[in-house]
Amino acid sequence: MLFNRQLLLHSAKPQGFVCKKCNAESTTTLYIHCSYYHFLGLPVMPNNKTLHTECAACHAVIHRLHYEGEIRQVIERYYRQFKPPWWQYSGLVVIGLLLGLSSLYIGVLLPNKLTKEYAANPQVNDLWEIDLEDSEFYTLVKIIKIEGDTLWLQDNDMQIEPQSETSKIDRDRYWTRPPYKEHMGIIQIGIDDGTIDRIRRPGDHRLW
Repeated sequence: MLFNRQLLLHSAKPQGFVCKKCNAESTTTLYIHCSYYHFLGLPVMPNNKTLHTECAACHAVIHRLHYEGEIRQVIERYYRQFKPPWWQYSGLVVIGLLLGLSSLYIGVLLPNKLTKEYAANPQVNDLWEIDLEDSEFYTLVKIIKIEGDTLWLQDNDMQIEPQSETSKIDRDRYWTRPPYKEHMGIIQIGIDDGTIDRIRRPGDHRLW
């Protein structure tokens, strides 16, 4: 839940300012306030900025919108001059950083971590996302059987871009090519030379 808090941005007592109610001169103080949302004391964002005047002689409190003519122009200059302080946006900055870090972890760090984990312990049905010679097109290779240090692999029939769409070609109708054998070391070779960009393991709930 967000809470609202008010802050005095600026106050001034302009010389020659005439009170609109009692006509006393130089007795009026201008107050500019800015309210902001906060959560558990952390400012999230500015909410509203207001300006009102208060006369020391008659104690009249008048909102800026109730002034007209030249005096209104003077008041509006004060109003525009003072902006909400930058720290009132600190909650948005924190949220942005958290979202950025989350995106980095989910989009890059976690896939890289899982790829290393799966490469060290391959399993049947692991899917390799293959970067086709840096062409921005990708295909899939699937482990269909493991016999000691030998992998039985099957190439997918299709190519697709971008990489995030590779799940669309993981369909039975696109797995028609004959299986072939490779030594287990092909995994690390593929990762080292960038051919195997990522490894996915269907059924793992940590999938990105």
